[in-house]
Amino acid sequence: DGFETYGVTGVALISFIMLAIPEPAVQVQLLVWLFAMRVMMIVASGVSYFGNQLLAQRLYGDKQRFNFEAPLSTLVWITSIVSLILTFIVSWLLIGNFAVAGRTVPNLWWQLSLIITLGTLAGAIIPEVVKAFTSTNSKHVREVVTASREGGASLNILSGIIAGYFSAFWIGVVIVALMAGAYVLSQFELTAVINPDHTKAVMMAAVFSFGLVAFGFLGM
Repeated sequence: DGFETYGVTGVALISFIMLAIPEPAVQVQLLVWLFAMRVMMIVASGVSYFGNQLLAQRLYGDKQRFNFEAPLSTLVWITSIVSLILTFIVSWLLIGNFAVAGRTVPNLWWQLSLIITLGTLAGAIIPEVVKAFTSTNSKHVREVVTASREGGASLNILSGIIAGYFSAFWIGVVIVALMAGAYVLSQFELTAVINPDHTKAVMMAAVFSFGLVAFGFLGM
């Protein structure tokens, strides 16, 4: 499902570029950049996976007992960091001299990179927030166990619901914060290149940035 959604998101962004942006030169540059980002994320994920495998074997290969969540958390953060670095490097190489109608837009590359990075960070932060409420080592899970032992099934249900509500709340806060950051970043140079009509450009840039956040998130 993740791969399918990732593909659909990419198709949606490509369709948006082709249908919403009137300038062919801008379309070409953004399409090349977008496809390069897709390839880069696949490479980053593969390199991070095998690198984390070697690290996990070195750290836990000879241990009988260890926190089984640690290697997965390490993989997520290694992938995030590698993707973040490569995103900025590839963006600088491809659209560092982005130009529209002979006018250079020098800051677009890092703004688009940062928008995608917000999605990449979502793929790392959200699992950490979930883990804070669902990990076997988390305080909330221990509270549910204590409630079950002291109060039986009814208190178990109530305690679990409360932990779930807290988890949903903080995940929502993270998502809103990241999307708000993407919106703010989209209102700078992206609006200047996406459409000559400023009123339309403001809305289009926001929609495109939200798609890039999802793109970065699913690329994880």
